Amino acid sequence: TLRRARAAPGHSPWQCTWRFFDVIQVLSHAIPIIAIQASIVEVNGHRALTFQKILDGYEEPEDSDTVEYETHDEAFWLEKAAWTNETAKTFLNVVKPAINSAELKYVKNYISISVNRNLYFWFHKRAANRSLLTFWVGERLMDAAKSLLDANGIPHAVRKDHTIRITTDKNLIEQNAGVYRELSELVLQAWAG
Repeated sequence: TLRRARAAPGHSPWQCTWRFFDVIQVLSHAIPIIAIQASIVEVNGHRALTFQKILDGYEEPEDSDTVEYETHDEAFWLEKAAWTNETAKTFLNVVKPAINSAELKYVKNYISISVNRNLYFWFHKRAANRSLLTFWVGERLMDAAKSLLDANGIPHAVRKDHTIRITTDKNLIEQNAGVYRELSELVLQAWAG
């Protein structure tokens, strides 16, 4: 859901919570959806209206034989893809110094690292004990994020919605902890506007 929050100067009072993204994810299986966030910023003493595309995509649903009313928690993920849970926990420990209010959230199709109910990072299970890490950095910080990943030889894919996807695992996150900590600072800046 969208919720109205007390806004700092230059920031939108509306914030997209993780529940909003859950609904969008479900709807995106049926129809393509684009989410745009409008903000008012001050430029040279004048107010300007800016728009940021925060979601643009259609993803095919995973084939699943799951029951309609199941609990999606850590126990669910330990059975579904324990390696993805382990990767998400390792990543949380790496980024916690930069984003101390970050916490894990479990839903059916991904594990997220959320801050104030906003999805900062999310992990989908992949084959061969790997996980797909996705995060949004926005258009403004995309070049900085790509340069950081390129300089450290971390393969990644950039999507039109200004998200970055990285196929990774626990060991790769531990080996590149400093890089991921720097990325988390860029993601924090992107969410701060």
